[in-house]
Parts: sequence; C-alpha cells; structure tokens
Amino acid sequence: MGRSGYVLAVLTLAATAFLASCGTSPSAPVADIWGDQIPWYIRYSADRYAQEHLGAEFFRAYYTWDEERSRYDPPDEWCLEHPENCHWALLEPRYTMVYDFEIPEIPFARGSMWFSLHKWGAVMEDDPPMSYGLPDCVRNPIECQFPIDDADARQIAEDDGLDPGIQDWRVGFTWYGGDFQTYTWGVKNYLAPDHGEGITIDANTGEILGRYHWFITVDGLMHRLHPN
Repeated sequence: MGRSGYVLAVLTLAATAFLASCGTSPSAPVADIWGDQIPWYIRYSADRYAQEHLGAEFFRAYYTWDEERSRYDPPDEWCLEHPENCHWALLEPRYTMVYDFEIPEIPFARGSMWFSLHKWGAVMEDDPPMSYGLPDCVRNPIECQFPIDDADARQIAEDDGLDPGIQDWRVGFTWYGGDFQTYTWGVKNYLAPDHGEGITIDANTGEILGRYHWFITVDGLMHRLHPN
C-alpha cells in the first residue's frame, strides 16, 4: 500500500471510529450524522483525487470548492425499483463534489468540475469516467494550456467550410465528455432559427473532433444528430 493509500485508510478508520462513538453503525447514511455538511474525509479524498489529475499547483491556483452545489445524494428511489434501467451509481448513496474553475489570465478558461464519491470516501470510477471537467493534465500537460481561443476556433470552422448561415455563429468553450474527456470549442451556425450545423474543436490542439446537425423540438429542447 502506498503512502496516499495508507493515509486514506487511516482517515477512513478514524471516521468509522467517530461514527461508532456516536452510537451509529458505519453502514448508516453519513449524511444523517453530518446533516447538510460535507464530511472532512470526503473533502480530503476529493481534493487528493483532483490533484492526482490536475497537479497540486494547478488545482490550488485555479479551482475553488463550490460548497453550495456540493451535496449528498441518496439512492434514487425510482432506480431502486428499476435497477435494470439505471446506472449502478444511482443505486448507491454518494457525495457529489463540485468545483469552480477559472484562469484569470485566460478569460475564456472557466467552467465547473464535478465527480462522485462513495459515502466512505472512495471515488466512483467507471469507463467512461463518472466525472465532468476533469482533464488529465499530469499525464498530458497540454490539456491545461488552452492555446486555441475563440478567434482560432472561428477560423478553424471557416477553413472547414462551416456555412455562414443566417446570423452570427455561436461560439462556446465547454467540456466534452464521452470518448474525448477534454475542453473544446463548439461553433454552430443557424440555417434557420430552429436548426443548423456545428463543429467541435479541441481547445488544446485545434483538432476537429466532430461535426453535427442541431435542431430545437416543439418542447424547446435542443438535440444533436452526429452523422455516421
């Protein structure tokens, strides 16, 4: 067991001892004891996990824990009755930790990061990851450099032949999960007020990750269709 694993084990045992001293079984929902607060060992485990991916210096400089949005989530009642229709994580009690991300030197580099942990402090991991906004900057440092700005993204979309459409393009910096797990630029046009085309660009390399058609349905929701 490495040093970090040993530290987490000690903290977990300390937390268990505290729960026992309160006359509560360790299997009881932690939120029942701590109320709306996030337990200290959850915060410790979450910060450590984030730093393993982002690097300690980058994490401390540009990420702030969002205490208001971080929360305890009990098992989803509907999923408990229909487990075959739900992701396994929704069947378990968990803490969702949320962080705000902002680099003052790069005005567009801002957003949110979140991931979930078991009630005893271990991060819920899966493939693809059960997280949002968490690039692996330690193994791939360019993931935290963001050399492509909005002007570059517009130029890449223009060079790729994106139709000018009937009004100005909409350009946004956002996290792209799924297979890519990276920050991207989304550039979309308007071929009509309720539909158009778009392109997704890697904000670190300028690579075009995908093209899509978008449309708004009668209920006001936007949908995307990715061509094969």
